[in-house]
Amino acid sequence: MRFGTTHSFEITTTGIGGLVQAADALPVVHLYTNGTYISASVVSDLGSGRYGVVSTIPASTSGQYIQWLVTWVCDTLTRHRVVNGGFHNVDSITSGQPVLMLFVTVNQMGVKQDDDGAAPTIRMLKNGAASSSVTVTRLSSSLYRATVTLPSLVLGDSIQLSQSCVCDTLVLDTTIFYDICGQGDLSSTMLHSPVEILRASLIAGGLGVLRSESPSEDWPIFVGHMPDAPDSAICVYDTAGVKDGRLMTGKTIRHHGWQIRVRTTAYDTGFVKMAMVSDYLDTVLREIVVIDETTYVIQAVIQTSGPVAVGQEPDVKRRENFTLNGMMTLQSAI
Repeated sequence: MRFGTTHSFEITTTGIGGLVQAADALPVVHLYTNGTYISASVVSDLGSGRYGVVSTIPASTSGQYIQWLVTWVCDTLTRHRVVNGGFHNVDSITSGQPVLMLFVTVNQMGVKQDDDGAAPTIRMLKNGAASSSVTVTRLSSSLYRATVTLPSLVLGDSIQLSQSCVCDTLVLDTTIFYDICGQGDLSSTMLHSPVEILRASLIAGGLGVLRSESPSEDWPIFVGHMPDAPDSAICVYDTAGVKDGRLMTGKTIRHHGWQIRVRTTAYDTGFVKMAMVSDYLDTVLREIVVIDETTYVIQAVIQTSGPVAVGQEPDVKRRENFTLNGMMTLQSAI
């Protein structure tokens, strides 16, 4: 998300049972940064309970959290919803980062937190376990601000803010914030290619070795080029990926393309080896990889094909070759 620019998005105000915003009124959308009211947004009716929102994001310091509070009337009941925009110019939460955010205690049926002076409870969970305390400030009826300073984090740590309140005698538990340390796109200053990172994962999974570390072993894993020796080897190649564009938070999602090639003298041996590689890649999820003291996270690996036998090499050795194609997403190095 970029400050000082106009930001547009679409909202819906369809309620339980298909009820929509009253036809003679528009929903009200207010912009907040760090839980503080900034300005009203321009709302236009797109029809069928759909509305366009145009909002100018003010100049601000990096790290502020952007939100919109949506208020509408549906079947005489006032309903509220918070739309999260994310942090300004920050791809990932970090140690000691202050988090200030707005939240509401009104459910989709319009029932509010019991207004008896008791504030709702917000718990912060680090990797699913209770962590630092959260300060809750009441701004108005059913509208609150949560303030917390994040604890010490390492790559892959998750932070969750969980809300608990009482609405019409019912205890409601919801998650109002969730993020992962290092959850961002790799920058242009990446020190290693995506397939070097993937090779490190394959080696960690026991699928092969670095040739320089074990020159006598079969199944060395190469990057970009497979030499003639040894007969049994693996190579990982960079291929075309997909750039999915920017999220509302400003993060750009890229899927980096790769191809893995297995070569060996016997068909059955190559087939089994490639099947092992494929099975291993299915298990890779938020895996931390360290190369030359630089840390990366493989967020996920997607296989876009199954193992393919591409035939024997047209030389006297007649070695069998198999390929596997896919894409992967990577998190920021920190």
